[in-house]
Amino acid sequence: MPPSAERGATRLRHLSSQQAVGDIAAFHGFVAEKMNLTSANKWVTFGGSYPGMLSGFARLKLPHLIHASVSSSSPWRAKVDMREYNDVVSDALALASVGGSGACRDAVAAGHKAIQTLLETPAERPKLAAKFHLCGAGDLESEAKRRAWAGYGVVDVPAQENDPSIQNVNFSIGVICDVMTAGAAPYVDALAAVSDLQHGGSCVDVDVAPLPADDGSDFLSWPWQTCTEFGFYQTCEVGTRCPFARGYVGLDDEIGMCEAAFGVGRRVVADNVAFSNAFYGGDAPRGSKIYFTNGNVDPWSGLGVRYEPGPSEPVLMVEGASHHAWTHPADEIHQDTVADAKAKIQAQVLLWLKEP
Repeated sequence: MPPSAERGATRLRHLSSQQAVGDIAAFHGFVAEKMNLTSANKWVTFGGSYPGMLSGFARLKLPHLIHASVSSSSPWRAKVDMREYNDVVSDALALASVGGSGACRDAVAAGHKAIQTLLETPAERPKLAAKFHLCGAGDLESEAKRRAWAGYGVVDVPAQENDPSIQNVNFSIGVICDVMTAGAAPYVDALAAVSDLQHGGSCVDVDVAPLPADDGSDFLSWPWQTCTEFGFYQTCEVGTRCPFARGYVGLDDEIGMCEAAFGVGRRVVADNVAFSNAFYGGDAPRGSKIYFTNGNVDPWSGLGVRYEPGPSEPVLMVEGASHHAWTHPADEIHQDTVADAKAKIQAQVLLWLKEP
């Protein structure tokens, strides 16, 4: 194991969701003593994304301390190869509730397929680099850069942070779709137009993410937990609905980081993911008083709890909503469906607070 990988694995060895749940228990005890709380004081945990996972885990594992939980936009089912992420990105491009359409989804996918064909022809690469204003004229001569540029998307589809109220191509699927559907097949020019708008006329850097090294900061905290607990590697593979260059980003492109950064091999990652699902119940946990809320624009919803696991574990899928949008302050919410979700969550928590 490289020295940096050994340092990272040693330094982060205690970082886990189980330890975080233990920390919640310790915090509960500290606050209860400090403020003279009793069992009559009911605790409700709230969180979105990974904190949303911890919120639900706390109720699941500490029901004697945590009365109820709201687990928002939380991917409860750990999975090594998270094909679902880009599948939902594709679906989001077709959602009328955020200005998308089937024509838009098909245009983005067709444009990437055309680019993929052009990238396989050496004479076409400099033309693509010029059309998309890449900073390095020879960037696309590198196979790694070709795969990264087209496999992760030559434009950013902001499904995770989409906000229909912001008429900006960096935050609105609807604005992207207006440009894409105004173009014509094979849609390469339309993608170039979106890219130019997103970069504000600046040239586009094509970067291949370096293998992470331990620098003593918290930068490696989440990569460590993907390797040791959850996986969640977002691929764009042949046979999926991914709207980008399918086959350019596979599991090997993502998971190699675990071995390089921490000395954690692929089989160990798979075993860790299986254990997490066994420990927490995956997307069908058997708990109570946990509210599972997701938005159908949010790519993380693909691994969320989408069907009620039990009678006191309701689920809510919010139309047109992105990543835990209802956790934002009320005066920043401009979608009726999101405002309604916030009200439903509040009503459910108030009902639970009346229960013993």
